[in-house]
Parts: sequence; structure tokens; C-alpha cells
Amino acid sequence: MIKNYKKVLSIALMIFCEGALLQAQVLEGLEGQTNLQMVGGSGLSARTFDNRYDGVDGFPTFVKDFVKGRIMMNKEQVVKIDNMNYDVFNDEIFVIRGGKELVVSRDMVHSFVMDVNGTALTFYKKKSNEGKVGYYQIVTTGKFSLFIKHSKVFRKADYQGAYSANRTKDEFTNEQKFYWSKGDSNLILLKNKKSLISGLGDSAAKAELLIKVNNLKMDSQDHLSLLFQHLNEP
Repeated sequence: MIKNYKKVLSIALMIFCEGALLQAQVLEGLEGQTNLQMVGGSGLSARTFDNRYDGVDGFPTFVKDFVKGRIMMNKEQVVKIDNMNYDVFNDEIFVIRGGKELVVSRDMVHSFVMDVNGTALTFYKKKSNEGKVGYYQIVTTGKFSLFIKHSKVFRKADYQGAYSANRTKDEFTNEQKFYWSKGDSNLILLKNKKSLISGLGDSAAKAELLIKVNNLKMDSQDHLSLLFQHLNEP
């Protein structure tokens, strides 16, 4: 559990791998630890903390505790991790190694998977039409793909004065936005039904009918997942 926040000490970026690597390698056990150590000497940064955020409600990470997962590197290596988490507030992955929390350089990462309560959640590094590169959770893939951008908002305590929010503690709150893409294009923010329909081309009429008949809401993950699954059907 992360109660404090951090300053990141940068370490030079370099990854060691075999030049003849033709397909993904799943590295585990001693081999996986050795690989992570090699990455750690170059693509990881130490996390250090102060006491600024004592008494905070919520947490800046995707889940409260560390979980198992896998990180897919740009060099097609797949590294299994016993203790990892996703720092949503700063849009960073971090792992535990040698008792320390270390940030994995985003430049090295293609995607990652977190095993959360028996469910494998996959995140891809993507660029949006707004020009921002970050990690997006994949919901549905196909001709049209649906993604979620998770974020955390930090609110300071506000309990003094006549117009205060009566919030006695600092807190992290969860927010999310939906994005979609056509093929391998950059992600597009799903603002509303009109903006989605206008970008679907030949599938616009099908989407509009599905939305109307099923009363689908553009702020519901379940509804959007159903819509995109139908859009990807032949």
C-alpha cells in the first residue's frame, strides 16, 4: 500500500537482449529475475518518499496491493513479475525488486497485464488524437477497439471557511474516460453518441440502431462493450 508519494531518480536507459530474438520469450524463475536485473540497471528508476500525504483517503495506484503480472517489452521480451502495480496518478508501472519500488521506463514498454482478482487486465501504450502517450486498458478489440483511460484526481482537505467542502482529509478519487480506435489509428476520445457515430463511416447506421434499440449509454462500460462487440461482428 502506498501512503506516501515520490520523487523519481532517473537512471540511464538501456536494455540488454539477444539480437537474434525472433519471437516473444516468457522469462521466469532465475532467468526472469536475471533479465529484470538487466532491465533494472537501465530502465528502472528508484522511488523515494516523503511524509507529505499522511492521512490520505484512497490510493494513487490501480489496485491497493501489489499483484502478479507480465510486462511486454518493445524488444518482444515478456517478463513475468511477482509484485507490480500501475501508478494511475503518474501513468507509470512499478515493480518491487530488492525490497525497493522501481519505476519501469515507459519508453521500454509495449503493453502489460495485471492479474486482478483472477482476471487478466491488459493495458497498451497508445497515443491519442490529443497527442498524449500513455497506458490504456483494452476492453474490446477488432475492426473497432474500445479502451479505458484511468486517472486519479488528488483533492486536498477542505474543511475551513463558510464555503468549504467539509472534506477533512486529502483524497484520491477515480475517474475514467473511454477512447476508441479504428484499426491501428490513434485513439479517439469518445465524447458522446454524436461524436462516435460521425467517425464510424459505413458502420454508423448499424451503431445508431443498436444504441436506440438497446438504450445504450455512452458512459457505461458494459453498454459500450456490447456496442463494440456488435460492430465487430461480420
